[in-house]
Amino acid sequence: MLRFLQATKLQAPLFAPALCIALGIQLHSRIPWTLLAVLGAGILFTVPQKYKAVASGLLLFLLLGATRSALYLHHWPPLQLPACAQWQCSTAQFIQDEAFSHYRCLCSSRQYPLGTIVEWEQDVPPELNQSILALSRPFRNRGAFDLAKWKRSKGISCTLQPLEKQLSSEKQLARNCSTNLPSAPLIQQLQKAIEQAIHHSYSGDTKGLLHSITTGDRSKLDREIKILFSQSGLAHLLAVSGYHVGLICFIPALFMRSKRDFIRWFASALAILASWGFVAICNWPSSGIRAATMVSIYAFSTAFRMDIHPIQVWSLAFAGMIIWQPLLAHDIGTILSFSAVLAIFLFLRATADCKRSKNILRSLGIPIVAQLGTAFIAMPTFKILPIYSWPLNLIAQLSMPLLGALIALWGVCYTFPPFLPFAAICRKLLSRFVRCHLEALNWFGEGRQMFLSTEDTSNWIWWAISGLYFIGIVITIQSPKSKKTIAIRFAAIAAILIPWGIMFPVRPDSIKVRNFTRPALYFHDNGRERIVAFACRDSAAAVQKSEGAFDDEMKFSCLKNGESWFHSNGDFMIWTSNHNATGQIAKRPCNYRYTGEQNGFLMMDSTLMNWQSWGVDFNLN
Repeated sequence: MLRFLQATKLQAPLFAPALCIALGIQLHSRIPWTLLAVLGAGILFTVPQKYKAVASGLLLFLLLGATRSALYLHHWPPLQLPACAQWQCSTAQFIQDEAFSHYRCLCSSRQYPLGTIVEWEQDVPPELNQSILALSRPFRNRGAFDLAKWKRSKGISCTLQPLEKQLSSEKQLARNCSTNLPSAPLIQQLQKAIEQAIHHSYSGDTKGLLHSITTGDRSKLDREIKILFSQSGLAHLLAVSGYHVGLICFIPALFMRSKRDFIRWFASALAILASWGFVAICNWPSSGIRAATMVSIYAFSTAFRMDIHPIQVWSLAFAGMIIWQPLLAHDIGTILSFSAVLAIFLFLRATADCKRSKNILRSLGIPIVAQLGTAFIAMPTFKILPIYSWPLNLIAQLSMPLLGALIALWGVCYTFPPFLPFAAICRKLLSRFVRCHLEALNWFGEGRQMFLSTEDTSNWIWWAISGLYFIGIVITIQSPKSKKTIAIRFAAIAAILIPWGIMFPVRPDSIKVRNFTRPALYFHDNGRERIVAFACRDSAAAVQKSEGAFDDEMKFSCLKNGESWFHSNGDFMIWTSNHNATGQIAKRPCNYRYTGEQNGFLMMDSTLMNWQSWGVDFNLN
């Protein structure tokens, strides 16, 4: 095992240390220092003498990760309960999220002397560089989603609520905004310029999709489109990642291998500037930071004519990011991004010796290995297995470069006045291109089951599948002479694991609870969307809010007192009185009591699921 961790054939000596740093951060949050020391001593005692030096080095990197995590938590401890303290804010930035708008401020207190990012959910921004008496509140989790953990991975500690009276008159608001808030930096000006250009030039779904791709803002994209991208396995196209950063740096990358020093240096500097500028415009997503960091390392090494392997670039970026922000080692987005890139790099390394049809093999295999490499996180988190992910991602490999080229061409023509006549032509081409692809995706999704629910699949299955891929590909790289034997062994394991662990517990039919004045059931029955509600006045709202609002064959049923509903899969619901409904969904007992409020609870077995009118949907697969 230690021979494989040395990664000699991977050409990445920092690969194993980077993994040990991440493991140290993970272990620090789960086991005490005493147990960690005993574990390290046990490893050193049991390994053979010739591997003790390697084991000692790896344990030092593991200790580095644990120490960095402890130091970070010492300066930025997690907030458990609301606390009142004196705060002082130095910056305030207005943020428009998908759900609500707020101010994001850099503030300090006695608990956070080095300063931390907080959310100020007030109409008036805080007075800068002034002491404010405020109540800090931890983030409340939304169901199974750990909102506090996700916010902390972004560097946001809590929300602040002022205890002193805030002046809210228009005159005071204007004075605060003009005197206390700093002038908009260049990045914010670029964000506004891009948003205004897209807003004035496009409409509908085209405008929402371009906003998502260019600025990372998905709030203007219709919910139905986001669901369709998620169910088709194309959700990663809406998140700022290596796909988008690669398109931004594509032209400079063509000249980074030039023999002329000036051209090579200029192209490298332009790639670094473009990648980080784009990530800043998109409000610093972790996947974008990962891509920009890797681009910077590669550009820097190319400028100095240093030959560096992609997996070594991955190791440097991974180690640097989690040392800088240890909470990124717990962030789902960061882990997904690094896991997908590692799976692709290992696949490229394993196929480097293939002489025939290497490019075709890589093009066909990259969407598959990316899904295998992220299965241990993506499947337990999102609980769906896209059926058509592979063919649709193959099409996306061709469509995304064309889309990026059209956006760049339109942006250049729109920015420079001499080319404004060509901007209208580019706008029409881009609108038609996006509209054709969205219409094709909608057509493809009509009447088809786009995904399989993996709600009942054990999480260890996905860890086993991802581990099977990573271990198998590393062994293949380290022992190239036994590729056929290794492939046969792992194919046999997969043939046993996949049907038993995945396909057996999967149910293709999904039932959702959507929230109106009372919860309504959404499902597909014999390829036709159906809605069952418990309040007849919800019929118009249910049809309007449903994903299939324009489906002429959609059926709507309203249960009254004493009526019942039966699903072809055996699910049923009986409206026993004016306020109670009992039944079974997906072989689990379900009951609901309606008392006239705008919110309440839906009971599944012994679990209470909160609902609120026009709130979040729940998947009850």
